[in-house]
Amino acid sequence: MFESIIQRAQSGIHSVVETMLGKAVAMVPFVIAFGFGIAALSSWINRELGAELGNLVMAVIFAVIGLIAYAYTTVTGPESLTAGEGYAETAPLTGEPEKPASGWSDTDKEVAAAMLSAAGPSAAPMILRLIMRNLPLVMAILAAVFVMTRQTEEQSASNAEAGADA
Repeated sequence: MFESIIQRAQSGIHSVVETMLGKAVAMVPFVIAFGFGIAALSSWINRELGAELGNLVMAVIFAVIGLIAYAYTTVTGPESLTAGEGYAETAPLTGEPEKPASGWSDTDKEVAAAMLSAAGPSAAPMILRLIMRNLPLVMAILAAVFVMTRQTEEQSASNAEAGADA
């Protein structure tokens, strides 16, 4: 009886996780392209306006983008299927339903924890399969992170001198 419900839940979780991971992997080149675009824009603005004013202009551009995103998220609010659906079940019999201040009620946290603990065993093989399919991309990202976080000999020598002075 419950086996069919569990299988449907697992297949639903499997498809959602696979779709979201696929979209996340597909977004990596776009994020990299966006970074190069921002670098080119920054270089051009710095060349045209000078370093100080160019960096100030870039900061203002990102502040405006952030304010627009913040205003959009505050106006639209959290997405739900219907207005107040999540609170209708827990609403008191009289009066307005109380919305939690943090956005997550205790019930929401418990449901999320239960879903994650149920999805873990079925999602882990799928995530490993996705990583193995995209192993060259994963290795390239790891190599880039390794190269970007390495210290040069000069930096390590100056860190050793600073440690010796202290």
